[in-house]
Amino acid sequence: MNKNKKPAKILLGILLMITFSREGFRGYKETGNLWLFVTMTIIALICCALLIRSAFRPQKVSVVENKYDLYGRGFLKIFSIMGLLGVFFEIAGIIPSAPLKKTWTEELKKSVKEGIVAEALAQHQDSILDIDAFSNCAVAKLTAYPPERMHSPEFLKSAEFKAIVAGCKQSSRKWTDSFKKSFKKGLVDKMIAGHQDSILNVDAFGNCMVEKLAMYSPDSVYSIRFCNSAEFQAILVGCNQSCKK
Repeated sequence: MNKNKKPAKILLGILLMITFSREGFRGYKETGNLWLFVTMTIIALICCALLIRSAFRPQKVSVVENKYDLYGRGFLKIFSIMGLLGVFFEIAGIIPSAPLKKTWTEELKKSVKEGIVAEALAQHQDSILDIDAFSNCAVAKLTAYPPERMHSPEFLKSAEFKAIVAGCKQSSRKWTDSFKKSFKKGLVDKMIAGHQDSILNVDAFGNCMVEKLAMYSPDSVYSIRFCNSAEFQAILVGCNQSCKK
């Protein structure tokens, strides 16, 4: 076995393991993608294991060794040593590493808010939501998380993100003309399905209910607690009495 190749292969294997693992961890910090870190680490371990295994595997003695073999091994040694030194210096702070964390600047908040507004308008949420209040609420809650997570598909599909959106939607509902029309239609349809149109002017009843309930926030109107309250029952009885045929 040619012992001169051992140090070069071992150093290169260690360098590959550290470099791949470090880059995988960087990618995880920036994107929140754990699989990236796991994949890069596995690749690093495999490469390192293969190189170190080949370094200790018995080989036939080379009868003829030319100067290019010596140059190649020398280059690998120098490259590996310099690479390892660069990694160690970076860890020690001699060479400053690239920042892994971003901060929530006003410009970034504005950009995220614009994206939320555009998405809400594309889904026609402006018919039931105060878009400005909704986007402000979402940005305020999202700033509790690292900015990098805004680019993570896993986070955007997570229960945490969905809870933020649902909470802000609930607190940002408003009585727009479109929402009033939709709400009234729902009431009228229920009255007709229950054959209440024979004793009530259902159109007038729908208008009466919308007018009275518009004094409350939409999210409270949809709550079971409000529907069981004396306030709601008084509104319901009053509209029933004033809209009889």
